[in-house]
Amino acid sequence: MKRVLFLSFFVLAFIANSFASQGIVIEKMNDVKTFDRVIRFLDASYDQKKDLKYIFTRADKEYKKAIEKGMSLEEAAEKAVNFSLANSKIILSKDQYSKLLQVINTTVSNYEISNKMLANK
Repeated sequence: MKRVLFLSFFVLAFIANSFASQGIVIEKMNDVKTFDRVIRFLDASYDQKKDLKYIFTRADKEYKKAIEKGMSLEEAAEKAVNFSLANSKIILSKDQYSKLLQVINTTVSNYEISNKMLANK
């Protein structure tokens, strides 16, 4: 339990501090192909899939709405990611939630690597 909690805070801090300005996690989780792959990876039930879709869609809407109201990109993305993680934790098992954190961490890492590669060209 402590490891999952620690990992949650670490990933959240990593996302919020490093890549929140891009909102990459929110964008990726609302992509249909990505969402379907995440659901298969989590082995989520139909109800969990429906709930996660609602969570990620709502987080994306809140993210865009916050930006329109003048909130910084980083603040808006942090708020959206916090919303997604908090609500996902309620509906997923510990194992599924841990897998979701792995997906998010991988998404962020891949984004960072691709940006570094583009910057070096």
